[in-house]
Amino acid sequence: MTPGLGGRIFLSWGAFCEGEAEITAWEPPRRFGWTENVRPNGDATSPSARITAEFTLEPRGSRTAIRVVQAGFTADADWSGYIDSISRGWRFELRGLRHYLERHRSTPRRVVWARHATELSPTEVAGRVLGPAGRVLRGALDGLVEGSTYSWEWVAAGSAPPCATLVGEVCVSGLPASFAGTFAALQDAYFRFEVERMGGAGEAWLWFSTYGIDERTLHAWQAYLDRALARALQD
Repeated sequence: MTPGLGGRIFLSWGAFCEGEAEITAWEPPRRFGWTENVRPNGDATSPSARITAEFTLEPRGSRTAIRVVQAGFTADADWSGYIDSISRGWRFELRGLRHYLERHRSTPRRVVWARHATELSPTEVAGRVLGPAGRVLRGALDGLVEGSTYSWEWVAAGSAPPCATLVGEVCVSGLPASFAGTFAALQDAYFRFEVERMGGAGEAWLWFSTYGIDERTLHAWQAYLDRALARALQD
C-alpha cells in the first residue's frame, strides 16, 4: 500500500483475482476506503463500474464497531451474484476479524484453502461435503445457529486427517452456501465452507485461518483438504 488520499492499495485473493485500487478515504484511525473498477458478476464482456469500499470505526464504550459499506452498483447491469458474494464474504471476514482480535491478536495468520470447480448446486455441494451424508465432514446440521456448538467427524480421503473430529462454535450459519465456525483442535482456527458462483462458474471452498501452527501441520491439512474436496465433488 502507498498510504494517503490518492495513494494505491494492492488487493489479492491469488493470481486469479488481484489488482490495484485507488485510496479514496483516508482519516486514520477512523476511516479508510478505496475505489476499484469492477465488472458485474465477473462478466468480462460487461462494462466496469467504479465500486467503493469504505470502513469506519466507531467507539462503543470499551468496544469498537466496524461499519463496512460498498457502493457504486449501476442500475443498468445485473449485480445480484456479485452483491450476494460480497455480502456473504464480509459476514465471514468480519467474524474472522473479531475471532483474531479477541483470541489471536499479534499472532500471524496462515491460511489453508482448498478450492474446486463445480457445476453442482449449493444444496448438492453442501450435502456432499458436510452433514449426515457428508464425504468430507459427517455429522448433524439441524439446529445449528450462530453461537451453538457442533461436532463433526472427518471422513478419510486417501489418508486420515491430522485429527478425528472438528469440534467448535458456529460463527456464520448460512447453509447451503455458507458456514463458518471455530476449530478447537487446530489451535482455535477459524473454519469456512463456501459455495461461490460468479459469472456462471461455480467453486466450492474449504478454508482454515490458522494461528501458531507449524509448517508440517499446515502442509498436512492442505494436502488432506485438497484430496477430500476433490473426491467429494466427483460423480
